[in-house]
Amino acid sequence: MPADEIDVLTRWVAMGAPDPRSGDDAIGGMTGDEARACWAFQPLPAGPPLTSRDIDALLEREWAARSLVPAPPAARQILIRRAAYDLTGLPPTPEQTREFLADESPAAFARLIDRLLASPQYGVRWGRHWLDVVRYADTAGENTDRPLPQAWRYRNWVFEAFQRDMPFDRFAALQIAGDLLTQGQPATQHAEGIVATGYLAIARRFGHDIDADIHLTHEDAIDNLGKGFLGLSVACARCHDHKYDPINADDYYALYGILASSRFAFPGCEPQGQPRDLVPLIPQAVVPPPAIPVAYAVVDREAAKAARIHDRGDPEKLGDEVPRRWLAAFGGDPVTTNSESGRRELAGWITGHPLFARVIVNRIWAWHFGRGLVASANDFGARGEPPTHPELLDRLAAEFVRGGHGIKAMHRLVMLTAAYQRAGATPIDADELRGGPIFRPAPRTSSSCS
Repeated sequence: MPADEIDVLTRWVAMGAPDPRSGDDAIGGMTGDEARACWAFQPLPAGPPLTSRDIDALLEREWAARSLVPAPPAARQILIRRAAYDLTGLPPTPEQTREFLADESPAAFARLIDRLLASPQYGVRWGRHWLDVVRYADTAGENTDRPLPQAWRYRNWVFEAFQRDMPFDRFAALQIAGDLLTQGQPATQHAEGIVATGYLAIARRFGHDIDADIHLTHEDAIDNLGKGFLGLSVACARCHDHKYDPINADDYYALYGILASSRFAFPGCEPQGQPRDLVPLIPQAVVPPPAIPVAYAVVDREAAKAARIHDRGDPEKLGDEVPRRWLAAFGGDPVTTNSESGRRELAGWITGHPLFARVIVNRIWAWHFGRGLVASANDFGARGEPPTHPELLDRLAAEFVRGGHGIKAMHRLVMLTAAYQRAGATPIDADELRGGPIFRPAPRTSSSCS
């Protein structure tokens, strides 16, 4: 670089590397206008219900524009194996195969899908997909990697929720604030809400004395909340404003205050071996203490409070206090009560945002086809891949919301397409296919994050 440019950069770093854009419009790595124009943050489109045929039409339009020839339909023996592995993780039984091959009606494949969705193995198969997203483990992750007592309750709850097709917005909300959302409900429902917060409780622990490093556990939870539900790398703002996406340090510590106002179950660590803060599932008065069932879960602390910024992520260098609130780019709604942590509001903000529906339908598509319409499933921000089929992604997300966030309905919608039922082999040469345009993202437009 020329010496004068090096001098400019040196002086800029010495000033603390301030954002060169003027005014208050900049949020993290974007201006307000850029954030408002980003494709991922747009409202979902209105329109008629989406059908499997509509999905095929959108795909076929792209194939025609790129002079691509689709593969022929798959053989029925291949189709039943594909569906069985997709929905249950197991090969079809000989009886299932004979029944399907003998059924020559046009509705045979739809009936097969319904039978597989009713299989008890469905909840385990698709629950495991979700457990991968939320980084489930039976150990804590700190230097002794201690077992997590009762974490299995959360794992089994995930399997059961998928099996009974719990609406995904409810499924997500319970994981964030189930203990609060089920207050006043019958004991079994309240216990379920507590168990669901195991999602937060299994956040990784760090170091030798995990109490001293709890800020890193909160970072892990914020990181997974952002990537898992919204496709955003929110935790990048722990030490500084996000360099690319509209998330600043104030946003990070606004969410941090919500989590710091919650009490996480303690698994024990090297200097403190005894677990503590496991959450009772029934009133302690309605049973002797040794018999009380507990969950590895999260509940509110007695007093909620705002967090202070950690200068460059260092919890020993505290800066200004940041009120608990939602991300500024999405409205910055405040937590309105000090009697709760704010997780109840956070659950509503996340599940009500268009990103939430886009991210989960993209995951469903990827788990069926091997690759999402957005290849970077955890990053819908400026550094992620744009969607290969933007209109299809938006219409899938809108249909998901219109249909009440039902996962099983999305299986039926996707699996009944001609695209899903095509053979794996194509007329295109394999080398051409690997580098061909069908796998390349759509060109960025003026509404893309850039």
